[in-house]
Amino acid sequence: MQKAKKMESMRGRRSLWSAGCLLLAACGSSSSSTNETPAPSSSGGEVKPTAMVESSPSQQALGQLPEEMVKMASGFKGVSSIALTLGAQGQVEKVAVEHKDEAQVPEKARKIAGEQFANAKVENFESEVYLDVGKVYEIETLSAKKQECEVAVKEDGSVLYKECKVATKDLPKAVREGALRSLPKGQVREAEKRESSEGEEYRVEVEAEERSHYLHLKPSGELIRHLIRVPAKVYIPAP
Repeated sequence: MQKAKKMESMRGRRSLWSAGCLLLAACGSSSSSTNETPAPSSSGGEVKPTAMVESSPSQQALGQLPEEMVKMASGFKGVSSIALTLGAQGQVEKVAVEHKDEAQVPEKARKIAGEQFANAKVENFESEVYLDVGKVYEIETLSAKKQECEVAVKEDGSVLYKECKVATKDLPKAVREGALRSLPKGQVREAEKRESSEGEEYRVEVEAEERSHYLHLKPSGELIRHLIRVPAKVYIPAP
């Protein structure tokens, strides 16, 4: 029995490690790489190294999303989108599936949303996987006064962050100036205020040069991160 559990644990680790390798391969250098591999001689004589082989970009692995996320996207009720956040080298940092399938969100997470935003109506859910923190359940709510807020709950029941929309006219001056410092000709389209254990920050969407920019800013207006939101089509196998 103990041996069987050990074997199962090893298989699980191999599976996770394989997925990690695929993601790392996807974010490797785009320049050509070389490999030197010994090949057996057909005459049974001395083993000689093969010639240096260059791999083209088309031969490089594209990476792999978690299988669980693909099943969510194809099987959950009311799926409206799947979103990816990528790092500078192409690594997948976050996968999020937006849906309306309440049964797929733990009761503990839904209860926390009710405590954070009393009397608000639940509008949507997002089931997410972060590279650094793992599974997260986001519950999006709408209050009687039309205030849109959401809370993100980790699998252990702790709150990762809570976030509420801010009318663009109410955006603090320092934050607005910080956003437009990066994009002087931009138009602020949407803003949210996020609170977490790391403090407060603002997420601001700016339209500039026919692109949608997503900025993370400190309350002082200091830029934390600059992302570009790109529309995409994702094709997944039917269940």
